[in-house]
Amino acid sequence: MFSRPASPGEDFDATYRAVGGAALSAEAVAHCVGAAVAGFLADYTNPALVDAFPSLRETLAKHSTPSRHEARLLELVIARHEVGVVPEWAAQVLLTLAGSHRMGLVSNLWAPSHHWQPELRRSRVASVLECQVFSSDTRSIKPSPRLLLQALGMLDLPPQDVLFVGDSLERDIAPAKALGMATCWVTACGGGADVADFCIPSIAALTAVPTPARG
Repeated sequence: MFSRPASPGEDFDATYRAVGGAALSAEAVAHCVGAAVAGFLADYTNPALVDAFPSLRETLAKHSTPSRHEARLLELVIARHEVGVVPEWAAQVLLTLAGSHRMGLVSNLWAPSHHWQPELRRSRVASVLECQVFSSDTRSIKPSPRLLLQALGMLDLPPQDVLFVGDSLERDIAPAKALGMATCWVTACGGGADVADFCIPSIAALTAVPTPARG
């Protein structure tokens, strides 16, 4: 799972006012958020930062230099735009799987992970996850193996007993495979047979038998 960063065209100013912001103009809010998102995207593609990834607050300070108070408000703005909604069908898939499988979550996030907890609880997903490992709680992001190793430690399982499901060959499948996990790639199956063990079009297919990946 990866939460999307805030993107251009969203009403950041309305969110800024909603969280108590007043000092910045709409243009200043848009500039600060846009500069931070651009910095995030550049950092996210820099392989040198996979185990030294800047926090959201650090990215804001580096690229838009707001005051400490405004940085806190802008962090809330970005977090509210990053947090999504767990669809009911997806929650039901996980609740069904929990009847026969142990599950954990390893996700790249930008905002502090506590912003996601209300949605995970609302959707009931939190109740079936034995571990939750979020990049924003550490200095690492996938494809670093550190997050996956942390989850294995929390589950007390060896890699060979785990099926890792993800939608990114680079950030999910490759690092999990390198650690010895079986892998399931959520994709339209346009390749990846040399990396993923299984390929499914949607996590809904996890309640059936996944099919081998084909090139």
